[in-house]
Amino acid sequence: MSMHLFPHSHCPESIIKKIISFFGPIKVYLPWMMETRDVFNNISIEISRPPLYLKPGNFFMAMLTEYRTWAERNHDRNYIELLKFGPADELTDTKTWEIRKMLDRPAESDSVKEKDFIRWHLLLHLAGDIEEKRLETDKLLTTLKDKKAPLDGSIEDSGGMKDLLREFYDIGDESVLDDLNLRHIFEAWFSLFGGYLDKSASLITYNRQVMGYLAERWDKLCLENVSTIKPVIGFNVPDLFNHATDVQDKIQTENDIEKILKEIKDTITSIGEDPIHKLIVLDKLSHKLDNANQRALTKRTLRLTVRYLFPIKDIVLTETDRILRHFFNKTLILVEE
Repeated sequence: MSMHLFPHSHCPESIIKKIISFFGPIKVYLPWMMETRDVFNNISIEISRPPLYLKPGNFFMAMLTEYRTWAERNHDRNYIELLKFGPADELTDTKTWEIRKMLDRPAESDSVKEKDFIRWHLLLHLAGDIEEKRLETDKLLTTLKDKKAPLDGSIEDSGGMKDLLREFYDIGDESVLDDLNLRHIFEAWFSLFGGYLDKSASLITYNRQVMGYLAERWDKLCLENVSTIKPVIGFNVPDLFNHATDVQDKIQTENDIEKILKEIKDTITSIGEDPIHKLIVLDKLSHKLDNANQRALTKRTLRLTVRYLFPIKDIVLTETDRILRHFFNKTLILVEE
């Protein structure tokens, strides 16, 4: 069973490589007219676009350019305001009203359906811009951390350069996406790509906020339905590559690491067959892996946090929580380096 990158159109190359190394092939979903990133030019990555009937017309790129231009001229809100242009009652100022008016002008047809999928494409393109800016900033900060800055000593403290970069990219230390933004992005992603997913698909994210938001909603709404099992299971995939090949083989053989990792992978990819039983098995395997890692003195190379999203039963979902229906029976996996 393939893993599905969710809801990202960007991903650090190091994480992509490690995901493929552990899980095998993954699927990545991009809206129409978004360029394929170099990191996705891998034989083990399958790129999918929305169905052809959801492809915007030639006017779309001009519209997207207008949105981006507005964002650049309004640095106080930047892309975030654009991600909130959904419900009309959330938009009060003149500038945002002008942006919304773009969606109401005639395109190639006046169908409500076309306005909907244009909006979904705009949301994912703009969310992709935010991700790209965040990854560029993080990459620069990592480079500065790993290398001694040429101007070392000219700035009173190490936070000075960090603050300068954050200001330049207009991204603060805190997440730039709130819960409303996430719900809009989730809705756009499932509206364009949900038809490609199996009922019990596995979704991979590298954003802690995605896992945090969904875990919080499930804990509040349905934890009592699955209270007999551990809802969230985390473990470290070990790094053996700094050892010679013969040493790697010896460590894995003596500590059963390779066998345990295979069992973990097989369990994760088949959770949907029997969720309660599989989660109990996965929890036990995670403890076995932790013990094996300690015996072998291996370093962590990837942190995986797994959560199965049980259907929420006997609860009438509010309008805000209706988006959660898309996640029923799905397995969400957070990957962190």
